[in-house]
Amino acid sequence: MTTRITHRAIRCASVVLASCLACLGAANNDVDALFEQWNGDQSPGCAVAASHRGKVVHDRGYGMANLEQRTRIDGDTVFLAASVAKQFTAAAVALLDHDDLLSLDDEVGDYLPELPRFAHEVTIRQLIHHMGGLPDERKLLHHNGWRFTLDRIFQSDSLYVLGLQTQLLFEPGSRFQYSNTGYVLLAEIVERVSGHSFREFTSARLFQPLGMSHTFFRDDFLEVVPNRADGYGRGRREGSYRRFVTNYDTVGSTGLLTTTRDLLRWQRNFDDRRVGGDGFAEALLTRGQLQNGESVDYAFGLNHTAYRGHEVIGHAGADAGYRAYLARFPAEQFSVAILCNVVIDPASKAYQVADVLIGDKLDRVPDADSATERTTFPIDDSDLKAKEGRFWDAAQMKFRRLNVRDGRLFYEYAGTPWEMFPMSPSRFRFAWGAEVEFSDDNQAFTEFRGMPDENTYVRLEPHAPTATELEEFTGRYRTDQLIVPYLIRLDGEALSVVWMKHERRLTPLKPDVFTSPGLGIVTFVRATNGSVDGFRIESSGISLALHRSGS
Repeated sequence: MTTRITHRAIRCASVVLASCLACLGAANNDVDALFEQWNGDQSPGCAVAASHRGKVVHDRGYGMANLEQRTRIDGDTVFLAASVAKQFTAAAVALLDHDDLLSLDDEVGDYLPELPRFAHEVTIRQLIHHMGGLPDERKLLHHNGWRFTLDRIFQSDSLYVLGLQTQLLFEPGSRFQYSNTGYVLLAEIVERVSGHSFREFTSARLFQPLGMSHTFFRDDFLEVVPNRADGYGRGRREGSYRRFVTNYDTVGSTGLLTTTRDLLRWQRNFDDRRVGGDGFAEALLTRGQLQNGESVDYAFGLNHTAYRGHEVIGHAGADAGYRAYLARFPAEQFSVAILCNVVIDPASKAYQVADVLIGDKLDRVPDADSATERTTFPIDDSDLKAKEGRFWDAAQMKFRRLNVRDGRLFYEYAGTPWEMFPMSPSRFRFAWGAEVEFSDDNQAFTEFRGMPDENTYVRLEPHAPTATELEEFTGRYRTDQLIVPYLIRLDGEALSVVWMKHERRLTPLKPDVFTSPGLGIVTFVRATNGSVDGFRIESSGISLALHRSGS
């Protein structure tokens, strides 16, 4: 009798197992469909891996790691993870804090004396949570003439341009503003405190103990890395690609080379606590707190957000031709890692993967169901077209353009279109959780990003100054904040800004105010007699004042 029952149980278990495997196989096929357009031998693509309650439930590659050599992407393909690196930088600092080698409330200047002494001190903790108020080092390099993907950039270059600055963007701790600068400086602090290179320290204390054998911070751009994927962007001809090179040796804010399989090993550490222990894992999830007591959604290189009723801990990355997203649903112990060498929106794809693999565990949201189903609220094309246009936030000096393409509304930011999914006739959301609310007359919208502050944009009316009016802006300008002069010249009926190896066309927004991709908002300043004697360059993470120069 016992033998018969055992055999029957084995047969039943085998049937259940076969059924589960069949369901998983079908789900994996559905994930495959999400990346089908990048899965040929003529396109770069993505590696995608997911785990659920300690088991890998998806691990596949789509497209080519190298188009010239026809090397396919798989789970061991090494990608630049861009800003996904920040959580590892913050983790390294947390380890030094645990070792009592530094305190998170120490002043940054105590470790980096070559930085300027600003009016307010900046702490390590404020750098971690993007509250330090320091100008963005990448934009400073750009405005000083460095060209990303063309000119090699060293850590010392970043420190040098920061040393030219005389003031902070805001009082430290008073607001949140995402900044690469803080994480470059955090990596530098780790090196000086530990006595090891940042690569050596993170490999010894984080990656090796977790078996992340393909993961390290690249501090030598010329190093040969086996199985590395090249980054790509669109070429000049239709359907072609060109390589986008990340030619810098800076680490901390970016510089992490890794694989999707290794990233799942890191995610497991939040559950099994192999590295750092309980206090370490909890510390990494601690949100930043502003001076007024309000919390922000940013922890230690990790964002707290939500999707379909579940908490999500994650971070995105975008650098040259690479895109990345790493997310964890703690309640389900579900993680998804997406690494791409093509310019796409990996956050949307990550949520679509979650819809497929654990959709039955997630809540249904009546007005905005899921990233896979896009939306449950229909909206007419005419209603979408009414929301198109150019919008301006005077308080933050920010410009946004909204466009409709193929019956969908897109928000143009930093040269990338982000789709907006309708939740109602006036409210839209992005895949990562931020939302936008339009006014009844579509003359303004308010952006909610989950932070204490909100941004309101007002529609801009067309402004087209004549060539004669533009002529008064031309001339040479300088500032002690930069090592290069700026030349503004008139080309036909448009203004151009020329500096070092760069040239940008200025688009008029309103009287004396212009915008340009890769430059920001340019506002001309007039003397008491009405003549133009300078201009300001402002964008997220930068504020520069230039004055007219006679030479």
